[in-house]
Amino acid sequence: MKKRFSKQEIKIIKDFIHSIDNTLKVKVSRELRFECNIEKKIIYLGAKKPNYKENLLFQEWYKKQPEYTPINKTLMSILHEIGHFKTFNKQEFALRNEQEQMLTFMYEHYYIDEKQINFSYWSIDNERKATMWGVQFFKDNTPICNKLTKTLGLTN
Repeated sequence: MKKRFSKQEIKIIKDFIHSIDNTLKVKVSRELRFECNIEKKIIYLGAKKPNYKENLLFQEWYKKQPEYTPINKTLMSILHEIGHFKTFNKQEFALRNEQEQMLTFMYEHYYIDEKQINFSYWSIDNERKATMWGVQFFKDNTPICNKLTKTLGLTN
């Protein structure tokens, strides 16, 4: 069962996000998936402990990146979504949507498996830039990030 953030935890996360960019709105995703809406400037919070299998695949992909730094999975999800706004490029975003549709088609028609679709998705330029923005933010602000994970009681 996916665990939701408490109201107090949501407030703490909102304050953290607003300390980085106070123009962003923060809401809880109905599907409990971390995601964002670029046009509306909304970050949707997912589950306190994101999808186990997807996170294992992400960690496997992420550890192969030259910029790899150990970061709590939930914190990485939050930073990744902020990263979309910090690295946004309209042309790349349109291309990302086309690439995502192509990957979805290939997956749904059994040309690629779950691992391949996830690895390919995270390698899309727009997605990778958002992740690497989060990694750099963590490196530049490790004490603040560690305090947040401790306050929220997050473990790997």
